[in-house]
Amino acid sequence: MEIVTAFIKEFVEPLMVPVKKHLGYMISCTKYVRDMSIKMRELNVARQGVEDHLKWNTRTRLKNSVQVRKWLEDVGQINEKVENISNNINNVGSCFNLKDRHMLGKKVSSLIEDIDSAKTQHSLIDWTNYPIPLGKVDSMMIPTSIRLSHHNDFQSRIPTFIEALKALGPNHKSHMIALWGMGGVGKTTMMQMIKRAVKEKKMFNFIVEAVVGEKTEPHDIQEAVANYLGIELKENTQPARAEKLRESFEAISDGGKNKFLIILDDVWQSVDMEDIGLSPLPNQGVNFKVLMTSRNRDVCTKMGVETNSILNVKILTEEESQGFFRQFVELSNDVDPELNKIGEDIVSKCCGLPIAIKTMVCTLRNKSKDAWNDALSRLEHHDIHNVVPKVFEMSYDNLQGQETKSIFLLCGLFPEDFDIPTEDLVKYGLGLKLFSRVYTIIQARTRLNACIERLMHTNLLIKSDKVDCVKMHDLVHAFVLDMFSAVDHSSIVSQSTMSGWPESDISVRSCKRISLTCKGMSEFPRDLKFRNLSLLKLMHGDKSLRFPRDFYEEMENLQARCST
Repeated sequence: MEIVTAFIKEFVEPLMVPVKKHLGYMISCTKYVRDMSIKMRELNVARQGVEDHLKWNTRTRLKNSVQVRKWLEDVGQINEKVENISNNINNVGSCFNLKDRHMLGKKVSSLIEDIDSAKTQHSLIDWTNYPIPLGKVDSMMIPTSIRLSHHNDFQSRIPTFIEALKALGPNHKSHMIALWGMGGVGKTTMMQMIKRAVKEKKMFNFIVEAVVGEKTEPHDIQEAVANYLGIELKENTQPARAEKLRESFEAISDGGKNKFLIILDDVWQSVDMEDIGLSPLPNQGVNFKVLMTSRNRDVCTKMGVETNSILNVKILTEEESQGFFRQFVELSNDVDPELNKIGEDIVSKCCGLPIAIKTMVCTLRNKSKDAWNDALSRLEHHDIHNVVPKVFEMSYDNLQGQETKSIFLLCGLFPEDFDIPTEDLVKYGLGLKLFSRVYTIIQARTRLNACIERLMHTNLLIKSDKVDCVKMHDLVHAFVLDMFSAVDHSSIVSQSTMSGWPESDISVRSCKRISLTCKGMSEFPRDLKFRNLSLLKLMHGDKSLRFPRDFYEEMENLQARCST
């Protein structure tokens, strides 16, 4: 017996393990299914949490571990198998169908192991939450067909668009491409269309954009480039900041594997590429191309753009202008023929400039024939060089309510191409008492939103890519600054680097608003006597800059002040 017992223990019992396991598939089949359902519900709760975290990171441009999407794919496959079993569980048959119960129990047992493994992997997910550089092109972007956007489908511009896109390709020798044309012709609009196209075609790994403008300093351009690269510039001097950018470009370039598109918009003066960390010509370390827009062809040449890579963005043809106008104003064929004729004449006076046409349409939409006739007469003696300011003037004059006009002028106190926070406008509006019968911040926000809506409908403000911000076209901004020279809106506005308080023809007594960028200023004057000043806005001053003790003493009517 001892020999038999030893034999059973050594040889028979190990053989019974798989037998018991397979018997368990049949006997505990129902329990396995119940356990699977419970565990799958728990796993789906975890999956929902991961998906929510992933969406949040995507919205806020935070990096996600590669394992996150792989884990979601695995869980999705497990879920499909579970649902398939749940949907077909009634086909298993009676409790005496041992073969079907065995197969079901075996499948469910295997799925339970997969679910437990997925739950373990979930606990190992590493959410680094590092910010993605603003300029990094989304590798998950789904390509779409490339076409000119709605309301800008101008046939005469398609060749320029295609030529620019080809010049940015890897097989084209051009290193720099320029879109050249007069103000208001649509250079920035075409540049944004090209930017969208190269993103969709994944032609570059990083797209870095900086708006240069008429008075933008190299320091500001460096800051814009740094933001797109996802780095912080703590260096004080221009050469040191350029060196930090150069090192960052080389590091991110990964030996030339990553390609960069540098976009310089609205270039008035030649930009030294070395100031932003790049050599005038591509080198083996950094693979990049430059797309720039400018009103001045000579500037493009000075920047090193070859003649055949300077692409002229021309005014619209008469046919395109009239079609553009009709798309926005939506005049039907049965409308008064005379009104149609007036509209055609107005469009002709806009000289093929899209910004003038669109602003004119927004101003005249739903207005009477007399209003259209008046607009035509006011444009009568203006040509392509001065028609745009006149169009803005008419749009401003037609604004409903003094509040809307005041908010529009307030936006002009911010720098060119600035993302204007609507919350700042709320604070200034309350401080300056621009809103009638408004007593709370909530009421002020509501009133401001109504004003902004009117300004956008008249094309005097445009949408910003930043949440809760608005923007001004650079030509509209220039128009507002010209308006500030009028006595009723006497203001001192300076948005360039300066060593001291700016000189101005505006008298201390008449000045009502001051908006200054204080970069480079070492100290404030001590004898300012702006008795009628209502708003003082000081921006980007050095941390060492201090206000004199009696700085505000003579500003008796100051209602709003801001220093950043």
